[in-house]
This record gives sequence, C-alpha cells and structure tokens, in this order.
Amino acid sequence: GNYKSISFLVSIAGNYTFTMADNGSYDGMAYLYSGAFTPGTCATGTWIKGDDDSGPSDEPQFSAVLNTGVIYTLVSTSWGSTSGTYSGSFAWTIAPPSGGGLIVPNVQWYTTPTGGSPIGTGISFNPVGVAGSGLGNTNTSGTTTFYAACASAPDCRTATTFVINALPATPIGSITGTTPACGSTTLTYSAPAANIYWQSSATGVATANPTTTALPVTLSGNYYVRQYNGTCWSTASAPYAVVVNAQPVITTQPTSVVVNAPIAATFTVVATGTITGYQWEIFNGVSWENVPAAAPYAGTTTATLTVSPTDVSLSDNEYRCVIKGAGPCVDVISNVVTLTVNPGPCLSESFTSTSFPPAGWLVTNVTRSTNAGDYNSGPAAAIFGSTSGSITTALIANPSILQFYLGRSSNSTPKTLTVEISTTSQTNGFTTIATYDHTNVPSDSYNQYTINLSTYTGNNSVWVRFVKVSSTTSPWRLDDITFTCGSSCVPTQEITDFTPTSGPAGTLVTITGSGFTVSSTVKFGGIASGPLTFVNATTLVAEVPAGAVSGPISVTEASCDRVSAGSFTLLTANASCGVSGVPVSNGLIISEVFDSQVGTLSYVELYNPTVGGISLSDYSIRIATGSNSDYSLGTATVPSGGTLIVRLGNPNTNGSSVCGVTSSVTHNGAGGFNGNDQVILRLNGANHDVVNNPNFGSQNSDAYRGFSQLRNPGNTTPRSTYIPAEWTNSSTESCSHLGIAPAGVSNANITITSQPSDVSCNDPVTFSVAATGTPGISNYVW
Repeated sequence: GNYKSISFLVSIAGNYTFTMADNGSYDGMAYLYSGAFTPGTCATGTWIKGDDDSGPSDEPQFSAVLNTGVIYTLVSTSWGSTSGTYSGSFAWTIAPPSGGGLIVPNVQWYTTPTGGSPIGTGISFNPVGVAGSGLGNTNTSGTTTFYAACASAPDCRTATTFVINALPATPIGSITGTTPACGSTTLTYSAPAANIYWQSSATGVATANPTTTALPVTLSGNYYVRQYNGTCWSTASAPYAVVVNAQPVITTQPTSVVVNAPIAATFTVVATGTITGYQWEIFNGVSWENVPAAAPYAGTTTATLTVSPTDVSLSDNEYRCVIKGAGPCVDVISNVVTLTVNPGPCLSESFTSTSFPPAGWLVTNVTRSTNAGDYNSGPAAAIFGSTSGSITTALIANPSILQFYLGRSSNSTPKTLTVEISTTSQTNGFTTIATYDHTNVPSDSYNQYTINLSTYTGNNSVWVRFVKVSSTTSPWRLDDITFTCGSSCVPTQEITDFTPTSGPAGTLVTITGSGFTVSSTVKFGGIASGPLTFVNATTLVAEVPAGAVSGPISVTEASCDRVSAGSFTLLTANASCGVSGVPVSNGLIISEVFDSQVGTLSYVELYNPTVGGISLSDYSIRIATGSNSDYSLGTATVPSGGTLIVRLGNPNTNGSSVCGVTSSVTHNGAGGFNGNDQVILRLNGANHDVVNNPNFGSQNSDAYRGFSQLRNPGNTTPRSTYIPAEWTNSSTESCSHLGIAPAGVSNANITITSQPSDVSCNDPVTFSVAATGTPGISNYVW
C-alpha cells in the first residue's frame, strides 16, 4: 500500500504532540484515529487528527488529547498534487505529557534483523533463560543484540542491546574494630579503596561511606563492605558483628524517705542505657555493703528497694544503688538517700469493728454510726448524740502525739468537747488538756486536731477521755483517732563483750553481759539473728544470720534495746587464701622504709614475694602527710623474690644521710615524710599496702624525723590497714638492709600435708594443720 500504520496505547491521559521529521524526497501526510479502519475511506473508526502540511519542506505535526485504555493508530503516507511515486524513510517524534509515553502492543522479539521466529513477546523482555536467546544465565559478561517488531509488521524491526556487566570482585580485606564498645566504636578496613563502601546489610548499596575513611558506629549489628564498579555491586564481605552498649545514665535519682513505722518505704532509681543489673547498698558506718536480700528488704537487685515493715531501729540508714553497665561501660552509682523512721501509731481507732465500744474502752451516751454523713473515713464514727457523753481509751503507754478528727452537723447550738488525760485510773484523776466548741469545726464537716503529749511519754499508764457538754443533742462526731508513742525505756540488760568479733554467716557468737532472759532477741547490724540460745542471765549464743551486715550487736528486752560498744565484722570469701604451690600473698609489698633526719631524703623498699614477675605499671607510692602526694613507679617488672628501691627527696641536701644503694625509681622533688605520716603502696588507685611511720598520729615535729622500719620475716601479705606487730621500728638511721630480699621465694612454697577436720556444733573447737615449707614456715595465719 501507499501508507504505513502503527497502533499504540498511552501510559497516562493528556496532550501528546506528534512531529514528522522533514524530508525533501517526499511531501508527508499523516492522520490519527481509533477503532477499525478501512483503507481509502473514513467511514469507519473515529477520526482524531490529521495534517497534510503545505509543502515538501514542511512535514506534518499536530497535537491531540489521548486517553488510557484506547488503541490508537497513526497512519503515515505521502501527498502529492500530481501523479507519481514518492518514497523515502520517515521518523516521528512524540512529546508526551509529564511522565507519559507510548505503549506498543503485541511486540515480538527476534535474534536476527530479518527472518526467523520470535523467541518472546511483550513490551518488556528478559532473554536470560529463554530458549533460543543464547543466554542461559548471567554468569558471563557481554553484549547481545535483539530485535523488536510489532506483530502487525514483523519485518519492521528495531535493534536493541542486552548487556551483562561484569561483577566487581568480592572484597577480601578484613574489618576491625572494638567490640563490645561503650557508646560508639570505629571500624576500619584493611584494604580501603574509593569504590569499596561500608554497608549495614549484605545487600546494601549506599555510597555515602567509602572505606578510605573509618566508619563511626553507634548501633549494634552486622557490618559489611561491597565494591561498586559504577554499574554493579560485588557480593558482600563476611559480616563483622558489632555490639555497642549504652553507658548507663541516671535520669531520676532516688530521694530520701520519711515514714512512720511500720509503713513501708520505697526508693526508686531510673536509668537509661544498657543495664545488666541493680544492687542496692547500705552504709555500715565504715564502708558500703550489699543490702541483704532478706526481710525487711525486697527488690535489692531491682530499680526499686522496698523496706517493709519499717522500724525505728532502721532510722538514719543510708542507701545507694549501683547500676551495672554492660562492659566496657562502667557502673554508675546513685545519690545517697536516707531513711527516717518515726515512731508509728501505738493505738489507732477508726471504729471499723461492729463491736462497740472497742475492746478496753469505756463509753457513756456515745454510739457508733455508719451513716455516710457521720464518719470521716468510713465505715463508722463515734457519735455523741445526747446532751452529754464520754468515751475513754484503753491503757496507753508512753504516748507522745494524739491526732483525731472532730466533726459536727449544721446545727449551731453551742456545745463543747474536752480532751482529758489521767495517769492514775480509767475512771478518775482526769485533767483537761484541750477544749473545742462548735465554732472550731466547719458546718457539716470534719477538722483534724493534733495534741502534743510528750510530757506523758515517760508514763506507761495513761488514759485519754473525750467529753461532750451541751444543752443540745446536736452531735459531735469523732473518728480516726491515732496515738504515736515514744520510747522512754531504760534497758535493764547490759552487753559487756562478745566473741568472736568477726566471722561469716553461720558463726556462733557468744554475748556476755547481764539481765538476759529467755525473751531476749539479738540483731547483727540491725538484722535479726539466726537461732538464739539463752544460756543464762549473763550469756547468750546467737548465730550470725544469712544476709547479715557488719555493725553493732543489739540485745532487746521488752522492746528496749541495748547496743554493743563495738561492731561485729561480717567476713566473706575474698580469694586471699593460699593453695598448694602458691604463696599467701597478693602482689608487691613494702618491706623497708628509711627516713633521713636532715632534709627530705627517704627510701622505700618494695619486695615481690610471689612466684612470678610483677609489673609496676599499675602501682604508685603515696605519701600521706595530711595531704596526699602520689608518685609513679614506671613500667618496669620486679622479678619473683626481687626488690626495688624508690628514692624520694633530694640527696644533695647538706647533712642528708645518703644510702649507697641503687635506686631504680627516683623523685628528687618529693617532699619526704616525717615519723607521724604514712607511706602507702597503691594498686589501680586503691590502697594496697599501708605503713604507719613510727609516731603516726603525733604532731608534726623534727623530733619525729630519722628512723628505719623493717618488715618482719614471713609477713608477705599486703595490708590496707597497718599491723604494728609485723614491723620492727628503729630510731637509728640504717641503710644496711636496703636492697636485701626479706626472704627467698621457692616455687615449692607451702604444701599442706594434713587438712583440718570438722567438729560438732557448740563443742569446744580446735583446728590443727601440719605443713612443710621451703625454705621454712615462719608463721600460720587462720
């Protein structure tokens, strides 16, 4: 025929512009329609647009609004005013609305420009794995040409290329970093390149972080690297697992609590971060200890500590919470809080029982009412419904505070209520201590009143009476009466001694004194004892309870406490005992101290009593002279059995006694010390071995300068508290022993040849042990 047609759809509705390229070999003409078409007539189909232009150099162009879902046909032909043959190639440019385009239906795909059969159909076509395509997979890179044609014009084909790009190589370097980390860490790659990128997933395609720069990481997870060649990504490297823990931060500190016994007290701390646990601690007067996981405590390892029931014996206790971080994050410690426990009500009456009057009380013309308008807190109140009446409490011992609620109706007729007290009888001997009239109480309401009874706290026989006097039956309403009692007891028991003064839970402690009875109770540091044996009026045997804390021992008789002058020290396992082949020591010790009478010069000898070398990097020397001066010891290693001399002060001061020994560590600028100071060997910032100079605690004076201190043989355990019996002090300056090891160290050390055996409870105890030692055994320490 003398025309070409192509059918198409549009992807979105809108205005489309069609322009045929200019061609001087013919005069083009075109028109657009939808529906069926019969060549040579326009009787069928829907005519949309046409253009026959105006000359050979001006090819057709037109615009039309097209809709989706409609098949359109574009007819291209030539026009001429004279007969003849016009031929040539033609091309169209179509300008769609934004985002729009043409969809050519019934597209067929070929492997050759002419002939052959189609291997696929459709607007889009993936030849991989298609029979006849020659591409069984994408393992081999390369370019293959395929041809697309409309099913209606299979010989009119358009070539297109299908490209399989080569994958970059998988990165083979290694990722390193610190894990677990606290807060953040940094990752580095051993073979960085500008086209190898950090990824947080194995399929990540982010290009923001090349491996030429270390990657800061704040989140836990797997991290990878992938190589990118501009077109394709490599497979990911092996995952590098990172754990980032968050440093615990306290957002809400616990607060001090004041309660009346026995009301429960709670302390709560709120923290964020990676928290592995909580531990509440109590201050025993010397140091902090774990709060025992026993009554009256609960939640000792949670964010909330509960003390229930409270007791005045717990008043002024100090607590804090240790919030444990996940390593390497550090633990954090809360503020210190105080528990204040005031005496609780010793008598409380709200008339809840249907039995009236309450047991032990006396009433005259007073009744119990359950009317909602009569009581303060419910379910009932005492009502004075006659012109006169009274209600008298049962016996109260040592009252200190009286509180009650007094109410009245709207009746304003004058009436009074007096509060009276007697220390002789429930029926007479009363003295008025307070008076109220109807003007003191709001109409149809209640007021609470408080009366100080502290002048009666020392009296254990007290009665209180409420008395109405009036010319009217308009009632007084009385409710929620509470008495707080003080303790005016004078203990009749005495504690003169207890033994032993230390031990673990389960230790039997013998308490001697006077005034003990079968009703005696014992507490260790405020914690009730285990089984208690009353031997006689002068002897008690109490077992240290599980969960006890260090502190004084108290003996209670008739709710009256007697507290020991000294404290019992709870012992726990500390891994300081020796085993076969290992000496009973733990690190470096101070073995000798020398001070020159003149100047600031002094020497300190350190000794390694263990079977292995010890680095000095974690040690320092502190001179405590009222203020502290710390001196580093370097990073050298002291061998097993070796000594090291530390020289402090200026050896060039005239008159200084200079010792002819080699000093491995020197501090010429050190201020020195006197006889009333301390020399402290510190390990990781904590006191490790402490030596008090000969006149420690005395006033500062030149009279306390110039001395020698030598540790006695066999004492190789570092002491955080100075033990005088382990030292020989001399007021004579002597350098003769400096640099000489106090004793040899043998790998054989001490081998136990006979172990101690158990004995029965409450029997006399004798433990024995036999041992051999090289070079010898100087003493035994149980």
